Amino acid sequence: MKVIIDGDACPDRKEIVQVARKQEVPVIIYCDYNHEIEDEYSEVVGIHPGNDAVDLAIVKECQKGDLVITQDYGLSALVLAKGSDVINPRGFEVTNDNIDMYLMQRHIGQKERKKGYSTHYSKRTKKDTDLLIKLIEMKLGR
Repeated sequence: MKVIIDGDACPDRKEIVQVARKQEVPVIIYCDYNHEIEDEYSEVVGIHPGNDAVDLAIVKECQKGDLVITQDYGLSALVLAKGSDVINPRGFEVTNDNIDMYLMQRHIGQKERKKGYSTHYSKRTKKDTDLLIKLIEMKLGR
């Protein structure tokens, strides 16, 4: 088992790594070369920028039983199909039972933005971080 982080837009990376390190679970952070991420515990994998390049690298890397942290629901659907567990950075577990709902929300949001409407998301809170960490600890089984 390993923790794989979609690092391009993942908040709370440091907190996620601390939990994994405490439980001696390896961490791989994927990001494109436009993001400079350094971490002494994690393996940081830089990917040449390109449309979905980081997502495709994560799909290639993940295996059954891995834990993937991402806010990208398209990526979530792909790694769920490979048997990986998925957690959204807000502390919600993405599963085969709810992925269709998330994908539909994404689709509706894209249609609204194309029409010129603004889609608003609430700011992250400490509660989001606490939920995320609690769920990771539960998933890592300790």
